[in-house]
Amino acid sequence: MIKDIRHTEEFKVRAHDVDAQQRLTIVGLLKLMQEASMTNAAQLNISVAELNQNNQAWVLLRKQVNINRYPEIEERLTVKTYPSGFDKLFAYRDYKVYDSKGQVVATASSTWTLLDKVQRKMSRIPESLYDLKPPAEETILDLPPKRLPKMEDICCKDEYRVRYFDLDWNYHMNNIHYVRLFLEQLPMEYLSQHVMTQVNYQIRAEAKIDELLTIEMSPIKDDEYTHRILTEDRKIVAIGHSLWQPR
Repeated sequence: MIKDIRHTEEFKVRAHDVDAQQRLTIVGLLKLMQEASMTNAAQLNISVAELNQNNQAWVLLRKQVNINRYPEIEERLTVKTYPSGFDKLFAYRDYKVYDSKGQVVATASSTWTLLDKVQRKMSRIPESLYDLKPPAEETILDLPPKRLPKMEDICCKDEYRVRYFDLDWNYHMNNIHYVRLFLEQLPMEYLSQHVMTQVNYQIRAEAKIDELLTIEMSPIKDDEYTHRILTEDRKIVAIGHSLWQPR
């Protein structure tokens, strides 16, 4: 039995993960979280390789990310992640990102399920995983909300065709790219003068190679937006909600 299921991993903010202002992007931040969680899953014997033997895979359903600040290029960061709970159909995972002074840079909570890769539907979480619990001193983050604000007046609409390098090992678009598509609808002037402080996103369906997606955005009020990605037949692939503030 593993005494501590938590995993911590150090990263340096690389040039390919920063924006024009030399600060870590939200996409770069999500990549670091993804890397750390993959390592943790391997340590706990619930990685891609182990699940693939049973034709299963972890699939993200919901994620909430809160960002306190965006680190600069070359900064050293520590990502801590751990499974925060399990039930019949869902698994939960937390992430906490710290700078070199131990200050919290960002946190994220997420909800996952097991995908049956043959039947393309959810599988039950094995009861053997229920005993994987973080130590009592670890503060468990609130789960991502199940409901996001509804989209009202669409202000922006764009199209994007799924390409090979958008895919992950499940042969569908990696969830990180959904967030990228959400945010690329905002004009450069706005992005250069504002930073996102929170993003919630939910994956409703798979986006596969060569599918033509429609990305829509709607303002709720100043510095608050809803986002949506749909297939050609208007099936919802992903929805999102973002909060921003001036730099």
